[in-house]
Amino acid sequence: MIFDPEKLDSDDDAIFGEVLFEIAAFGNFVKVSAIDPVTNTEVCIIGSPAMSPYTLKMNAMRKLKRALLKSEPEHGDPPRRPGLWA
Repeated sequence: MIFDPEKLDSDDDAIFGEVLFEIAAFGNFVKVSAIDPVTNTEVCIIGSPAMSPYTLKMNAMRKLKRALLKSEPEHGDPPRRPGLWA
């Protein structure tokens, strides 16, 4: 099956070069992981096994897009630094 991330939305700010998918079936649900190998960002969704693989991948891709856009700092904000929160 060919998955075209360009068909997500016409106003995409994030450009995906490559996205890795993992689909695992567990009884009456399916877990789909979408991974951006450039940023090492991973998101997971849970869906019905009755849904098509394309639909599951599209939902995971949309969630990955939101996660990537959320992790980008706003213009003028200082870059985020790793550390401990107390």
